Amino acid sequence: MPRKTRERNVRDAYGPRRALVVLMAALLALLALALDPALAARPDRQASAGQLAVVGTDGNIRIFDSDGENPFSLVSDARRGRRIYAWPTWSTDGRLAYFATSSAPQDGYTLRVFIQRRVTPDTQPHIAYTAQGDAFTYAYWSPGDCAGDDCRDLALLYTPANGGDLGLRLLRNEGNSTAEWATERGSPFYYSFSPDGSRMIWHRFETQLEYYDVEARRIEGLADRAGSFGAPMWSPRGERVLFAVRGAGLGRSDVIVAEGERRTPLLRDVPAPVSFAFSPDGQKAAVLDGDGALTVLNAATGESIAERRLGVTLAFFWSPTSEQLALIGLPRSNDRSANLRRTGPDEAKSAAQSTLGVSVSLFDPAAQTGALLGTYSPTRDMIYYLQFFDQFSRSHSLWSPDGRYFTFGALLGRDAPGVVLFDALTPGVTKAIPDSTVGIWSWR
Repeated sequence: MPRKTRERNVRDAYGPRRALVVLMAALLALLALALDPALAARPDRQASAGQLAVVGTDGNIRIFDSDGENPFSLVSDARRGRRIYAWPTWSTDGRLAYFATSSAPQDGYTLRVFIQRRVTPDTQPHIAYTAQGDAFTYAYWSPGDCAGDDCRDLALLYTPANGGDLGLRLLRNEGNSTAEWATERGSPFYYSFSPDGSRMIWHRFETQLEYYDVEARRIEGLADRAGSFGAPMWSPRGERVLFAVRGAGLGRSDVIVAEGERRTPLLRDVPAPVSFAFSPDGQKAAVLDGDGALTVLNAATGESIAERRLGVTLAFFWSPTSEQLALIGLPRSNDRSANLRRTGPDEAKSAAQSTLGVSVSLFDPAAQTGALLGTYSPTRDMIYYLQFFDQFSRSHSLWSPDGRYFTFGALLGRDAPGVVLFDALTPGVTKAIPDSTVGIWSWR
C-alpha cells in the first residue's frame, strides 16, 4: 500500500482527536515553506548514551551513535514509490524492530517485520512476520521478558487488507524465532504494557477499557465508563494504571489512577480530550487537557506540582530523568489557536499557517521555568507521531537515554527535512541530520 494511502487510513481509523489532529493536518500544507533556523555547531563534550535510528527521505534507515554521528546503514534497498522502511522500534533490552511497506507485486508482501537482536554494522535482521494486504499502523515492545530464553513480545497494530477495525497481533521473539497470534480488533485501539509485560491495558472503540492477560490470552473488561482520551498508561513501576473516565460536565473527563479496585482521582472535570503520562520514575504524572493546558501532579496524591497555561501545548515528553519535559506547542502570538478544537478545518488551517510551525521548548516543573528551543515546521512522519503522541511516547523515545538530547523531525529549508538534535544540557546548542524525517532513540 502506498505510504500516503496508509497514513490516511490510519488517521481515519483512529477517530477524532483534539485540535492537534486538525492542526497537524493543516501543517501538511506547510511542508513546502522555507524555514531556515540557525543550527549552531556543538562543542566537544563528553559522549552521550544510546543509539539513534533515523528514517531517511529515501525510505532507508541509518543508525547513529550517541552524539548523532558515525552512521551506518541498517537497510539500504528502499525504492521510492515501491518499498520503504519505517518506524524503527526499540525494545528496552536493545533489540530493534522495523517495518517494510511494499507496493511491488514481485516483493510478495505489503507489510514485513524485521527484528535485530543486536544493532551493529555486522549483524543481520530476522524476518519475523510477513503479510499480504495488511498495512502497518504502530508497534510497541513489551518492557519485560516473556517466558522463555531471551524472549520479548512485540505488539503490532495493523490496518487489515479489507479495511474495517484495526487489528492487534502479538509477535513473540526468541532469538531468530518468532511466534505470532492475533488478539482482537478495534477502532480506535490504544494500549499499554505492564512493567513485567504479562498484562496490557486496552482502550478500544472510545468506550471499552480492558485488561489483557498475555500468557492466558484472556480479556477482562473494566466497569469504568471511559472518558475522552486516547492512550492509557501502565505505571513504569507497580500496578497503577492511568486513564480517564467521564466527568460531571458535558465534554469533561476525570483523570484517575487505578490500582486493583481502587480509584484515585488526579484531576476532575477537565476539558476533554485529555492526554497524560507517568514520569519514568512513576512518581509524577503530566496531564494535558483539551484546551492545551498542562498540569504536573504527584502521581500518588494528586497534589499539583506545576501548571503551564501560557500558550497552547500540543504534546509533551518526559525526559528519562523525570526532571523536565519537552513541550511542543503553538507560539503565544496566536491567541485564537486555543479554540482550534472548536473551529472548522478552514479556520484551523489559517491559524496553523499564521504560526509557520510549532514551538519546541523545555519545561522544569519543580522550578516552573522553561526555555524556548525554536519554532519549526514538522516533517510528515513527525506530524503522524504528534497526532498520537500519547501512544508513541510509550514506545518511541525522542529523548536520548541519558536525557541529553531531544530530537525533532523538522523542515530546515525548502523541501529539506531533517532531524534536529537539541542539547538539553545547553539550550540553544543544536545539530541536524539532513535528509531525514524522524529519529528514534534506543532506551539504553
